[in-house]
Amino acid sequence: MSPEELDDLSAELGIIEVTVARGITTERSRSRDATFQIWSDFREQFGKDPYLCNEHNPIAWMLFYASRVRSGRLAKGGQPVRSRTVEEELLAVTTAHTLLGYKDPRHNETGKIDYRLQLLLKAYTKEDPPPQRVKPVPVPLLIKAYNIAQARGTAKSFAVADMMWLGFFFLGRPGEYTAKSEDSSPFRACDATLFMGDRPIPYATASEEYIKASDFATMEFTTQKNAVRGEVVGHRLTPCANSCPVSSIQ
Repeated sequence: MSPEELDDLSAELGIIEVTVARGITTERSRSRDATFQIWSDFREQFGKDPYLCNEHNPIAWMLFYASRVRSGRLAKGGQPVRSRTVEEELLAVTTAHTLLGYKDPRHNETGKIDYRLQLLLKAYTKEDPPPQRVKPVPVPLLIKAYNIAQARGTAKSFAVADMMWLGFFFLGRPGEYTAKSEDSSPFRACDATLFMGDRPIPYATASEEYIKASDFATMEFTTQKNAVRGEVVGHRLTPCANSCPVSSIQ
């Protein structure tokens, strides 16, 4: 090809690489880079390069690495980890292979994850202790917060209480909406919609009495961690004004 065509393709390749890199967050990218460095150092101990494309028995190396990650010897924190973490570390290593166009070293000739790896991860899962689930905030605590807001009578205290109820009604994973994340964004006024029947209320111009008459509310998740965009969650008016999703938005 001509020098002009080569320059054009090189420039476009650079744009593609930058776009591909934006497919994951900076935090996850750093984590995968750190994992691959650990893997590279592990392979270097045995005089091997980090890539398994020409390895006679790649699964043996993956099993070896998984065992050391599980025990904590090659885990980032230096402590034993759960099966899910082992699986994620293996994925980080194989992603570095596939991004360069190599075959996923976890896969056998049929394109499925090798049976030995499946059994190893399954055994680790059986050995893991029960997960520590994060429980939703207790309702009596939310009621107490609203009672405190009423006693103080300030706009700030009512806003805090309303935000707690909004988190309870609209956000199923407590705490995540208070943390900064590259994959999510805070709610804005335009993400909330109040309805009277099936008619949306233009609350930017509607009277306070009209807004207070709304009986349905929605919140739109413009950006989420799971990459689903534009999902809408809605709730109707409840009999108790102090614990109502609609009142919390009003």
